[in-house]
Amino acid sequence: GIAQVHDFGEAAQPDGMTVPYLVRELVSGQTLDQRLAEAPLAAGDALRIVAAAAAALAVAHRAGVPHGHVVPANIVLGPGNVTVTDFGLSALRPPSAGDASWSGLSYAAPELGGGGPATPAADMYALGVAFVACLAGITSHTRTPAWLDAGEGAALGALELEQVPAGLASLWAACLGPNPAERPTAAHAAVMSRQVLHRGPASDWSAEPGPVSQPGQVSQPGQVSQPGQAQPGQVSEPGPVI
Repeated sequence: GIAQVHDFGEAAQPDGMTVPYLVRELVSGQTLDQRLAEAPLAAGDALRIVAAAAAALAVAHRAGVPHGHVVPANIVLGPGNVTVTDFGLSALRPPSAGDASWSGLSYAAPELGGGGPATPAADMYALGVAFVACLAGITSHTRTPAWLDAGEGAALGALELEQVPAGLASLWAACLGPNPAERPTAAHAAVMSRQVLHRGPASDWSAEPGPVSQPGQVSQPGQVSQPGQAQPGQVSEPGPVI
């Protein structure tokens, strides 16, 4: 669930500038941001994706590596898998206005407002916001709905979550809490979400992430729906990282 790094280093430019570079796995598939441009996700599809992303984050967090920039453009929906890309690259560039209020949704946890370092708790805040984006169909090019003015936490409660058990909805809402210490860990969110996916009806809930279904199409057991063929080599951040 994590894009693999093959090489990294520094390259000397003709003008004398040294530019850091990173060579990573070319991940095939559609980014979550591209998928949301077509339609909001059903609660089951959204839960499969965030559960898979949480499982990937849990592995990184156990190794002491926070992501730092969990947004839909860095979550790739491949054929039968969900991959989180671009771990740690946010540390190589200064924060920008786009990072602070990406698509009208603030993916940056409140405690990062002063420019603090990335943390696992901040990653979980961002993933909770991504869950809101999935259910509301908000992309990097979407005009933010008026009901989001109250904040992402209130927005999650305003969405239609009848298909999500109350305890699980509360768990993901807790990701949006202001206190980092009270947010669930990535491992806890992944395990609890997948337990619910296992227990529910096979036609609606499934533990295995996969392609996301076309709008209006019911997912088949064991996969998530997808609106078309996976496009090869979608990369969230084209060009060199400086």
